Amino acid sequence: MLSYKTIKTDNIVKIIREKGLNISYYHIDNTCANDLWAVGDSDEDYIRYVLKEIAF
Repeated sequence: MLSYKTIKTDNIVKIIREKGLNISYYHIDNTCANDLWAVGDSDEDYIRYVLKEIAF
């Protein structure tokens, strides 16, 4: 399991893949999760952020 708080996540993911391992869980920053229920730009910003993290 990795977390958004992990330092140098890109390097760690590279090492994990080189070792042939899988990442079962990745915790993204949910500080603004309530923005999903907001009306306006903040909900779209958070959705874009979550989709970017899922793609990562």
